[in-house]
This record gives sequence, C-alpha cells and structure tokens, in this order.
Amino acid sequence: ERSVVSMRDIGRAARVFKWFLTSYSRLHGESASAAVEKDGTLKIDMCAKLREHLRRALVLTMGYCYHSRLNRDQRWGYRKRLCETWERLRSKDDGAMEWLKLSDANELNKMLIDTSYEFVSQMDLGE
Repeated sequence: ERSVVSMRDIGRAARVFKWFLTSYSRLHGESASAAVEKDGTLKIDMCAKLREHLRRALVLTMGYCYHSRLNRDQRWGYRKRLCETWERLRSKDDGAMEWLKLSDANELNKMLIDTSYEFVSQMDLGE
C-alpha cells in the first residue's frame, strides 16, 4: 500500500519549515527572512551564511512532519528513499544543492538526531 501526502500535509510542512528556519536562525543571532507569497510559495532571502540554518530547518521539518510518524522499518526506508531522491536531483543541478549533504541514510539518521538535540539544547524551556 502506498501512502499519499495531502495538500494540508504540504502546507503544514511549509509552516513548520518556516518556523524552524526563523527560530534556528534567531537562536544563532541571525535573521532569516521567510514569507509566504499570495500564491502559497515560500520565499526565502537566501545567502551563503544561512545555508546551514536552511539545511538544519529542512532536516528538522522532515523529521518532525514525516520521519517521526513511521515505525523503525519504515523510517529506514524513508531515509534511504530521501537520500536516493536527493542524489537524483543533485545529479541534475550542477552541484548547486551539494551543500545539503543528504547522500547517506545512516548519516541522515545521525543528522536527524544531532540536529534535534542541538536545537532543543539551545532553547530556554523553563521549569
């Protein structure tokens, strides 16, 4: 059985991504400008120093919206498929997406864990 992703899921992922990007950038003392256009397109004012924040926001969003909903076997397949898809896209973009570094499923799993811990460790959660 194949699952489908609804437009509501995509909209939620876009809102979560925007929140992670702006929050993560703010935690590091930088600002990331992300706005939703009238046609629903998420516009990000991108510069080289925000690439790492963008990468981490993408990893956190994919982990929160999709990865965390799957069981252990499905998570492995999801990470593997995500990396395979990234490799296909990367092969067509002349290296423009190389900085995302999503080529290995085990490394992606480590990145999901490390990025989540890093993000939470920088937050003031109060008591």
